[in-house]
Amino acid sequence: MGGAAALLASFFLEPTARLWRKVYEYYWRQPYLKFPRPAPEIPGQSTVFHTTGVPVPDWDTPYHRGLDALLTLMAQNGLPFYKTDGTAPLAGPGGLIAPTDVVLLKISSQWPERGMTSTDLVRGLIQRLLDHPAGFSGEIVVVENGQTQDYLDSADQNNDESPGHGGSVQGIVDSFSFDRVSVFNWRLMGQTAVDEFEAGDDRDGYVLAGEYPINYPKFTTAQGTRISLKRGIWDGRTYDDSRLKLINLPVLKAHVFMGTTGAVKNYAGVVSRFVGEYEPGDDWDFHANFYRSWKGNPAGLLGTLMAMRFPTVTIMDATYVNPHSNWAAGFDQTPRVGMLLAGTDPVALDYYASKTVLLPMRQAAKADKAVWSDPDAASVFRHYLLASQARLLEAGYTARFGQQAILPITKRI
Repeated sequence: MGGAAALLASFFLEPTARLWRKVYEYYWRQPYLKFPRPAPEIPGQSTVFHTTGVPVPDWDTPYHRGLDALLTLMAQNGLPFYKTDGTAPLAGPGGLIAPTDVVLLKISSQWPERGMTSTDLVRGLIQRLLDHPAGFSGEIVVVENGQTQDYLDSADQNNDESPGHGGSVQGIVDSFSFDRVSVFNWRLMGQTAVDEFEAGDDRDGYVLAGEYPINYPKFTTAQGTRISLKRGIWDGRTYDDSRLKLINLPVLKAHVFMGTTGAVKNYAGVVSRFVGEYEPGDDWDFHANFYRSWKGNPAGLLGTLMAMRFPTVTIMDATYVNPHSNWAAGFDQTPRVGMLLAGTDPVALDYYASKTVLLPMRQAAKADKAVWSDPDAASVFRHYLLASQARLLEAGYTARFGQQAILPITKRI
């Protein structure tokens, strides 16, 4: 009888068990099949600034009327752009950028055309930084790591509104006579593991900061400024963390798996996928670590990376928003929305932008899996955003999630 039972088990029970294991493994990899996890309740509200009716820029001037309106809206509501001793338009003691700061502009440039940050916006922001009312003596560096590709110096695939789309990031930077404006392409050092400056290593590369893929860039700018993204500015003896600022400049768009690309997702272009224990095939799990644990790292990889250099402010480009794709956001496939958004809480900004701007667009366009951009559904987006929030809260940063946790301030230009 025992033998018959064992035979029966081998024929029926073991295959059934293997089947359920496969079902469980598939379920674990598909966060949109799970019930929405509750968001933590954080006292207070995070402000999101939202301007609409952004006009087409005038190429006869480096200024960007949409950006200027956004910065004005921020200053009128307690968040001046410039840090100064006295008060002035866009300026005050509680301002974001001091005249001696080294400012990193983290753009998105992995994909071409409307899939990258508006270069019109980048140009306008550089001009505004140079116009600091106390006299700008710092440095501006545009940075990005497209991992395997980038469009920092494209001839005609730039997200601008000029007829030939010839306004590349590199070309815009070169147009400024101020020698403290430069581009540093992190991708070009993305396979080099280095130590910190204090260890005597002056090479450009990525410093390992934990289990793969936790790392951060360390590099020397065109002006000779030695920067560790995590530690600050190295002067040969110590690090100055206070003068290093990062302005996060994502482009809002759909993502074919993650649902939404926005403020938090832009930090996927900070880390290097190829430094550490990278193995072919890790690319899937690298992305999956945004919302689930992997290689000893908790879920929320993007929040872990963001905690190493929290953005001073995020200015989100929603001039053109593609409701279908992150990589196939062509000129002809991407509608002009004419919006800019900003905030100091990237999680709240992502929640608001996806719920208010992107999700309705995807629903109206009958986009495949539009629900993936719904932060209130059991979406991939919700899971990776909440996981990122958890890592930021652990690091001591304020990050709120949910409609009641956000104070939107809107203005039509």
